[in-house]
Amino acid sequence: MGGTLKRNLGIYLVYLGLLAVIGISVRYLGLDMMVGIWFAIGVACVFAVLWPRW
Repeated sequence: MGGTLKRNLGIYLVYLGLLAVIGISVRYLGLDMMVGIWFAIGVACVFAVLWPRW
């Protein structure tokens, strides 16, 4: 695999990992659902803005 593909795959896995942590926190640790949704939206926005720069 090329270096760019590996880097993008790594960034994507971090993104999915963060969303999974938020989902697990909402489901099993009692985090309020609205807080979880806002965290997920925030993570998505950060990755949407910064991904092209990485």
